[in-house]
Amino acid sequence: MPVSSLQINFAPQQKTRPQLVKLAPELPDISYIEAPHEFVRYSLRLTRHDTHCVPLAYCSQHLTNQSTALLHLLLTSLHRYSQRGKKRLVCGLRESLRHLRAGRVRLLVMAVDVEWSVDWREMLAEAHRLSVPVVFGLNKLQLSALLGRPGLQSVVAIINPDGAYQTYQELVAFSLDATRIWQNAATDVFIQEIKEGRGDMLHVLAYHGHLQVMQKARESEPEKFAKIIAYVSSSSGSSPILYACGGGQPRVVEFLIENKADLSSRDFAMRTCLHHSALSSSVECVQLIMDRCDASMWMLRDSCGHDVLHSAIMAGSEKVVEAVLRSGIKPALDHILLELSRSPPGLNTFKLLISHSDPPPDDYHQLIFACVKAGSLDCLRSLTSWFQGAKVSKDRLSMLINDHSQDGRSALWWAAYLGNIGIARELIAHGGDTSFTFNPHSEPVSVDSLLEKWKRTARNE
Repeated sequence: MPVSSLQINFAPQQKTRPQLVKLAPELPDISYIEAPHEFVRYSLRLTRHDTHCVPLAYCSQHLTNQSTALLHLLLTSLHRYSQRGKKRLVCGLRESLRHLRAGRVRLLVMAVDVEWSVDWREMLAEAHRLSVPVVFGLNKLQLSALLGRPGLQSVVAIINPDGAYQTYQELVAFSLDATRIWQNAATDVFIQEIKEGRGDMLHVLAYHGHLQVMQKARESEPEKFAKIIAYVSSSSGSSPILYACGGGQPRVVEFLIENKADLSSRDFAMRTCLHHSALSSSVECVQLIMDRCDASMWMLRDSCGHDVLHSAIMAGSEKVVEAVLRSGIKPALDHILLELSRSPPGLNTFKLLISHSDPPPDDYHQLIFACVKAGSLDCLRSLTSWFQGAKVSKDRLSMLINDHSQDGRSALWWAAYLGNIGIARELIAHGGDTSFTFNPHSEPVSVDSLLEKWKRTARNE
């Protein structure tokens, strides 16, 4: 039964949509790709096809019309039983990941056109750790149509296959066979590329974590595989280990290190393995690289002037920031200001940076201004607590709060102007001057008048 001919009746409550929807307006019919080797080239985008949507490289299964029909039958049956009685499945990344970590998921159905991110990598790694089978075969529009959901669904977690258990068993068996067929075909295609001296496929395999294919290729062609790892780079100048770090694949990174990959390699943007590992929010990759490289690599900067700590802060990963700080790197003022410039700033990350930093006293007022402009009362309270721990006197703290910026405004005036009453109260409690006046336009505006304005607004509301 071809994918393009499947049809679905929506649930009765979905009255705003047509009652009959033809599936797969985006995903083309894959019945013409019968050979697994051709499908591997198709799924890894190694050949060009005139299609609007192709399966992405994380789909490590040979998709067939038979498995897609089984998946269609299973989801429709379980959705029908869920409406009548006990819940059979859950939709969405957050709910599926929560049930997966709780050990309640029997089968994970994942769309073939999701936007690759950290959350999906964590989900696939967790499913691999718990030995939960993963099935691909439908896109987001198809999954939402099957379940009658208003939004696009990227993942469906089956928690109870009762009512369609035989179909569930057949689909799991098909998925295992499809994974084996895909891995064997990918290994053959990869070995052929190695013999021809090309390594484009290696970058894709490293980024998406297809370790078994790489291991089989090394066993088949050890010498040529070592040359590919050492000398072949992509069009962006990235080596395979940079792709593995960028994809957050610690098992692949360890495998490449064992095969003498160059840890000092850099891409055209001058980013190192540590930069890519930090940007991918992978603590394991960061720890692997830091344990095996010199301390001088920790402070290398890319073409934008960013070091590893900058990359970890930009990725918003508290665990990676903590791992980098444990290595002995001291955060500078620009690291703390970068965290405060994020929206919203991470309180725990800010505390980590403050506790490991030792900024000069001349930079204290910049930290106060940054907390005020970020609108984070918790960060400001953590900063004042750190000032007290650093033995900054009350008079000195009051002078820092009342200090003017280059444009002549005080931190308290900014808080009152932005309407941050909680921050203004915190600054007043530490000696902020409410009589301060600044002339932003034509007439002077005082802190008291700004606070009174916001109080009147709050009373009227």
